[in-house]
Formats: sequence, structure tokens, C-alpha cells
Amino acid sequence: MQNPSIFYANIQCLRNKLDGLEAVLCEHNIDVLCLCEHWLSLDEAQSLGLRNYNLAVKFCRIQSENGGVCILVKNIINYKEIDRLDNFSSELELEVCGIHLYELNLIIVTIYRSPTGNFDTLLIKLEDLLSSISKFNTNIILLGDFNVDFLIENRDCLRLTDLLNSFNLHKKIDEPTRITQHSATYIDNCFSDINNTLLTTKVAEMLSDRHSLKINLMYKKTYNNYSLKRPLSETGLMNFTLDIINFNWSIVEELFRKYRKEYSLYLSKAKANSNTNFIRNSENKSKAA
Repeated sequence: MQNPSIFYANIQCLRNKLDGLEAVLCEHNIDVLCLCEHWLSLDEAQSLGLRNYNLAVKFCRIQSENGGVCILVKNIINYKEIDRLDNFSSELELEVCGIHLYELNLIIVTIYRSPTGNFDTLLIKLEDLLSSISKFNTNIILLGDFNVDFLIENRDCLRLTDLLNSFNLHKKIDEPTRITQHSATYIDNCFSDINNTLLTTKVAEMLSDRHSLKINLMYKKTYNNYSLKRPLSETGLMNFTLDIINFNWSIVEELFRKYRKEYSLYLSKAKANSNTNFIRNSENKSKAA
């Protein structure tokens, strides 16, 4: 996979927007689809059918309604689910799922935090989550609805941004993602450790009252093309010769004397076996004049 494209949306009820979503995916050639607030139950998510895409990972609420996050991946793309992310998930505070695109050495994580979720719990669980996935030594793209208005640099905004920056994850969006007649807020965002020259983001008006995010990566899968060489330097050759000279060859002579009969028997049997199985034939190599 080269130069993958990622689409993020706060979908607010996926079951009602499947047709529109398929049209967007077809038009924009999306490789990875990250959704929050899908509002699906576990059974509904399991039976979700979206043409040409696999439901890679999901988090569905059990104790309360709505919410939830999921990631869908084009069915020709290889990925792995990041194990045990459920350990960091908590309804309302941090609903999370993630995949590892191992061919690109890239982790993509989608999160959702409810406006009623405890903010301190979000920070604690998010720090634990980032500490866990940072051990993979990969690039990271974190997408989601934090329900923190990044247009207003209040205490919560600064605490969240400082935490993400401490893991080298920096904001990639700097414009409102929800615009109404009377207000503009900036609560959906993309954070990543990928350089801006390799990652571009675009806010697009699609699917719901919230703007969606389209992320394009402009780096390709790299291949290690190494060959092993053993350079023959003058110093190395001199040391090799000295090692050969200084080796105690009497050990070899002693072993040869001890096992001379066995070695002779082996040679005799090997020669007889060779003569039996590989019979020599005379071949006339002369050419007609």
C-alpha cells in the first residue's frame, strides 16, 4: 500500500448513513475509515456490511446508548488489531479502538469522549494507552472527538495538548470542525508524530452536521536492501594467519590417529557406494572430419 488515505467522521448513527457513506468512500478512494459515535450495538456492528471494506475493530457501549468507535479497512489492505485496547476503554471517558498497518509501520487509533465523561479519567487512561502503544516503535495517528474545544486554550485544552505532545503527537488540524449559525467549535482533531511534509489533512463537509477529516500520507513502504559483506583488510589477514599458526594442531593429529581406521572405512564405503550408484560410461568425444 502506497500513499494511503484515511477518512474520519463523527457519524452520529451509522445505520442511517450507510448509503451516503458508501458514496463518499467510492468518490474519494478511502483506504481506512475511522468513525466515532456509530451508535451501534455489538450485534449490529457484527453484522455491518459495507461494500469492499472489513470492520477491523470496534468498541460498542453496553451500559449506555449511542457512542462507540470503529475502524473499517479496505479489504485488500493487511492490518492487525492492537490487542487489549479494551483495557483502556471506558464508556463516556475514553472509547477507543486501533489497528496496526504493519507494512507501513503505522498505528491508527480512534477515540471518542462524551461531553459528560470525566476529564481526569480521560487523561489517566489516555496516558496509559499511549504508553502502551508507544512500545511498538511505530508512527501513530490519533483521530477522534475529544469534546474539548481546541479554539479555546483553557485548562483542559492545555492539559490534553501537553499530554499528547509529551508523546510527540502534535495537532494537525487548526480550524473548526463543527459550524452552526451561531457558533464554531473545534472538538474533532488529528494528532500524529508524522512530519507535516509527509501528512496532509483536510476538513471536508460530509455526512453529518460535523465536518469530516481526510488525511493523506505521502510516504511509501520501504524495503531494507542490505547485503552482508566481509571486508578483507591487511590487518584482518595478518591476524587470521597468526591465529592459524598459533592453533594447537596436535589436537587434530591425536584425533586423526585415534579414528584413522574409522575414517579409512568411511572413505572405502563412500567410494564403493559412489561407484555403484554413479557408473562411469565411456563417451566418444571425437568429431567427424
